[in-house]
Amino acid sequence: MGRAQRGLFAGYHIQFGNRVSEKGGNTSRRTWKPNVQEKRLFSYILDRQIRVKVTTYALRCIDKAGGIDEYLLKKPYHEMETELGSSGRLRLRSCTRSSGNGAHREARRKMYGWSPKSELKADYEGTDGEGSLPTEFHEGMVANA
Repeated sequence: MGRAQRGLFAGYHIQFGNRVSEKGGNTSRRTWKPNVQEKRLFSYILDRQIRVKVTTYALRCIDKAGGIDEYLLKKPYHEMETELGSSGRLRLRSCTRSSGNGAHREARRKMYGWSPKSELKADYEGTDGEGSLPTEFHEGMVANA
């Protein structure tokens, strides 16, 4: 497994081109390498940290997705370019299947501090029954009142 297969690079690869001198216009070959960092990312499904080589762009994508678990599970299979991405995705899916369908949801709730649906239903019992806002709150929010 080569270097490009051992990390999450989000489509970034080594690029090749020419270095051109200012005065003479002489050229020589050069490369541009992606900004690869070695990071430890916490997986809530596996309940441990994963050491991975990742580009800074992939880190931004992981943050936007909501974590390494969400990134690997949401990314389409044909866009997974590396062995690490494909094997990590399979490992996460097998863990969510073996521990039940709600394990992934429960891990997200714990991570973000969300409350279960039963608590939310108890909060809405003070409304007028149609799921709208309480009447005392609604009347105070009318414009030009």
